[in-house]
Amino acid sequence: MKKSNNYRTFTIRLSTDENSELEKLKNQFQLTTDNGAIRFLISNYGDLYKRYLSEQKRGNKAENKLTDLQTNLNDIRRVFKMVLKD
Repeated sequence: MKKSNNYRTFTIRLSTDENSELEKLKNQFQLTTDNGAIRFLISNYGDLYKRYLSEQKRGNKAENKLTDLQTNLNDIRRVFKMVLKD
């Protein structure tokens, strides 16, 4: 790893799976080079992570809402069974 002129250079070895993921990222973000993809991820990490957390929060809210609806539906079924027995 050497540093000169405010640039840092390094070598990275990727496994087959990691290389496949890098290719997916390049396609997804319409990038043509490995360096471009890595730079994109580094420079956008903060925003991407914030978006990830936001989506995770939305997913958790939706999951909680679904659980509440399922509980309500089960309660309604229980009441109907009680009413139909009488």
